[in-house]
Amino acid sequence: MRKDWWIALSIILLVFNIFLSIGVRHYKNLSTRGLSLELSAREKSPFPKESLLTLIIYFSEKGCEACMGEAFYWNKLYLDLNRQELSVLGFTDKKELTTKIKEKYQVLFPIIYDRNGIIKRRFNVGYGPLRIIRDSTGGILYFSPAFSENSIQKNFYFEVVELLTKVRIKDFMKTNK
Repeated sequence: MRKDWWIALSIILLVFNIFLSIGVRHYKNLSTRGLSLELSAREKSPFPKESLLTLIIYFSEKGCEACMGEAFYWNKLYLDLNRQELSVLGFTDKKELTTKIKEKYQVLFPIIYDRNGIIKRRFNVGYGPLRIIRDSTGGILYFSPAFSENSIQKNFYFEVVELLTKVRIKDFMKTNK
């Protein structure tokens, strides 16, 4: 019985990895390498370089109210994982949305006002919430809108943890060559 369980689990993980690799290949051209993310001439890039992964949440006025239920899991990721593993940042191109979102949805991570619309133009988005996960080199590993179904919202937390585990293993393998 245990052997059957491990075989089934292996098949599920294999299918998931294939699906993930297709998605990464599809969004590879969205990589932010070579893009200056200066918000102004004096400000530094908002993306932390010391984190293995950065979760970016793009918020807009046209945001899905039910999708914002996922804010609970974004906060959980922000609180559960240290900054060397995962940084969580929100962006919006409307200044008044930064405080509105923080208060209404009790968002704990920083939300940055993207006054020049760099994030909006870079990822060609007009609605939110949109979830983007970057690695430490700037490559896009995940690109998806948030969903309104609670089970999908909850699953996103585990997807991020699993992706982080894969990046840790890859990083470990590089350093031990």
